[in-house]
Amino acid sequence: MGKRSRATVVKDVMQLANASPVVRRVRATRMPKDTVQLLCCCSRALLKGSVPLDERQKEGLRPYATDLHKLASNQTHSKTKQAILQKGGLLRALVKAPQ
Repeated sequence: MGKRSRATVVKDVMQLANASPVVRRVRATRMPKDTVQLLCCCSRALLKGSVPLDERQKEGLRPYATDLHKLASNQTHSKTKQAILQKGGLLRALVKAPQ
């Protein structure tokens, strides 16, 4: 399987965010490596402050702070990152910040 374009990966992530919890859980178990890398890049950008968030959005992400740090870390194994993304609520909170 060849490398997918970034636009395709972003489209897949947005579909995951809008999917039902059951579909999201099933698709998260078979998430391609490039999708995991994109989500790790998103968490890194959130932690660095590159993405502007208001106070309500920050509060919505606060319960996932340790998981965001693990996703952003280069020391965390890819299997661990995939397991973190399968946890309840993190994927949706990461892609769709509370409004």
